[in-house]
Amino acid sequence: MDDRISSLNFSSGGRVALTACQIRMARAALRWSVDELARRSGVSEKTIRRIEQVYGVPNVTLDTMHKLQFCFEQQGMTMIPEDGGAEGPGVRYGRYPGRVLRASPDLDGDSDGERNGTPE
Repeated sequence: MDDRISSLNFSSGGRVALTACQIRMARAALRWSVDELARRSGVSEKTIRRIEQVYGVPNVTLDTMHKLQFCFEQQGMTMIPEDGGAEGPGVRYGRYPGRVLRASPDLDGDSDGERNGTPE
């Protein structure tokens, strides 16, 4: 049986059916060349170039997609799956260089669990 991805609805073991656009976005966010992605993922340059030329889910093996997704996830990327909504699939890069994390402010300004001077 051929284990090629043919549907956006595929999901297995926490993996999503990556789109070519997500792969292009992730590689661009990391500022990696095709050669660098090939070296880090174990997927050939030729295959990556072929994947990046299409729109939607590329016609490649699940193993290839798993290698790419794992490689991106190791760099702190989260792949946002297609859900049929207006936004579509995407990429979240939570650990990019230079990112400054700020503490979430308390809604009422108190940090000791009291609101308006009275304990909760």
